[in-house]
Amino acid sequence: MLTIERAATHASSIGDARAQPSRLQLQNSWPVRSRSIQCSSSRGEGGATAGAGRGTAGPGPSRSAPAVDAKAPVTTRRSLLGSAAVAAAGIAASPLVLTSPSSAAAVAGRHDPALGFETRVEEFTLPNGLHFIVLPRRTAPVVACHTYANVGAWNEAEGVTGMAHLLEHMAFKGTPRIGTLDFAREAPLLDALDEAFYELRDVQASISAGAGGGKTRVSTLRSRLRALQDQAAALTVPNAFGAALQQAGGVGLNATTSHDETRYFCSLPSNKLELWMALEAERFRAPVFRELYSEKAVIEEERRLRVDNAPMGRFQQEFALRSLANPYRRPVIGFEEDFDAIGRREVQAFFDRFYGPANLTIAVVGDVSSQQVHRLAEKYWGGWQGPPGYTVLPRGSPFAQQPGGAGGAWTAAGGQGGAAWGPGEADPRPRAFLAGEETSYRAAARAGPSVFLGYYRPPMTCREGVVLEVLSDVLSGGRTSRLVSELVLSGRLLSAAVVTGYPGEAHPGMALVYGIPNQGDSPEVAEQFLPHWDSPEVAEQFLPHWDSPEVAEQFLTQQLALLAQGGVGEAELVRVQRASRAGLLGAAQSNGAMASALASYHVQTGSWRGLSEELELVTQLRAPELQDVAQRVFRADNRFTGYVLKG
Repeated sequence: MLTIERAATHASSIGDARAQPSRLQLQNSWPVRSRSIQCSSSRGEGGATAGAGRGTAGPGPSRSAPAVDAKAPVTTRRSLLGSAAVAAAGIAASPLVLTSPSSAAAVAGRHDPALGFETRVEEFTLPNGLHFIVLPRRTAPVVACHTYANVGAWNEAEGVTGMAHLLEHMAFKGTPRIGTLDFAREAPLLDALDEAFYELRDVQASISAGAGGGKTRVSTLRSRLRALQDQAAALTVPNAFGAALQQAGGVGLNATTSHDETRYFCSLPSNKLELWMALEAERFRAPVFRELYSEKAVIEEERRLRVDNAPMGRFQQEFALRSLANPYRRPVIGFEEDFDAIGRREVQAFFDRFYGPANLTIAVVGDVSSQQVHRLAEKYWGGWQGPPGYTVLPRGSPFAQQPGGAGGAWTAAGGQGGAAWGPGEADPRPRAFLAGEETSYRAAARAGPSVFLGYYRPPMTCREGVVLEVLSDVLSGGRTSRLVSELVLSGRLLSAAVVTGYPGEAHPGMALVYGIPNQGDSPEVAEQFLPHWDSPEVAEQFLPHWDSPEVAEQFLTQQLALLAQGGVGEAELVRVQRASRAGLLGAAQSNGAMASALASYHVQTGSWRGLSEELELVTQLRAPELQDVAQRVFRADNRFTGYVLKG
């Protein structure tokens, strides 16, 4: 086992750890069977709606807020900006520490191009393509480290879903020197485990195809697999990677997977930065996917908790399958039959295809200098060229290079292929939707009733995406927002909110507006809302069914129509603009939040400067452009509706 003291010393010789190729590496080029994904209700029995942290299952969706993407706590690209960020940062409850004139200007809503951190950010790229972003902050002897892998569930092949999330788990399982008592003895056992797994998979496939006489063989192979797992476990040091960092004072060690990316993050004392750098480099340069088959069982249980047994799990999976035509339709946690067929060859092949240095961005924020980070980066990462022929994935483009203004480039035009969804992007709308054959999905769930209004939109990384985020804050960003004040606080709905980045941000998807009708109100109580309906006849029709999803749909579409027809008021826009600046300032006081944001913006907008550029764009937006985007997005013919009935 690699001890804490030896980790930094030995990590510089990582190249030797993989000098002898294993049988697994020699088999990486073997063809992998793939199966197409059919959009049918039978596929809704397995899978999950989102990625999660290592080996943990988040709570199931509640009645108050259908879960859209249950992730480990991590700052997404847009979560720093907006009213929600203000509340999360505690800005409303406690005064901000204003450390500069630019900070005071930001809270006051006055324009100031500098927010106090831009001039201190330094960056460099190693010859192998690995990019580093460093933000020195000398307020405390701690540092936050964030590794952003520009690969997620979107990049998975058909029939091999759940791979990105599984690989996130595997990244914590160690290397030939970390997590093992004797790798020379362990390696043959791992190869034998693979042989048993693939033979078992083939026998089970034969039985499913109608061949007989294989049940005894299945039982024998399962017993053999368990015995080999026990033998390999005897040579394994569980959680050696995490323990090394935790014993050195590391906290918050975790990871999260989404459709768009995989993130690995940790905070630790600044004098332990070299230890983190050594361990982080080793796990990406020389991974050993040990404990794979036992970890698959952990993830399968996670899927059962968050899909099969979750109040909204199956509905959300089926909703995505029916409403989207691109890879966002597939659950991050994978379909059950796909995931069951994954072995170590497939994991290694996915890693070798995407986990190269040019697809990684590392942000370091805290008590550190750029020179120190550069020296350590060269020492531990400089000799890594990545798997031969790996795919370098594209990054986003800066906002300044995108068209904008009222009447911008994107329109949800009718007809297949009639929309400009972005460079290289396909229409996210299914053929059945374009043909008018399937524009809604209706099913019962334990969390019902509620309604999902999914409006197709371009990538959130374009100018229209920023406009949609502002519209989202106008609609559901705090108590004074329209949906909250007009529908929730008034008693018309139990809950209402907008999620613009559903299921992800980097590609065309949906702006999801959802609402939960009030339950238990008598028709007499409901009658007070008659004047707010389109017509008395419509209101009378729904009074006996006041808690139906159609009632929530009626109220929500009314508010969206008012937004599209009347636009955004000046006071509303100023509120959102001030909240965006205050949200960034609040998050900027956290090393971890800034490390996450700098890495995320660098990949999704082409530069970490996209963080301040997006804030500046929010400041420049005016009501006509907001109304124009609202009119183009929030249209009935651009909507796929999900009706969640009482289950």
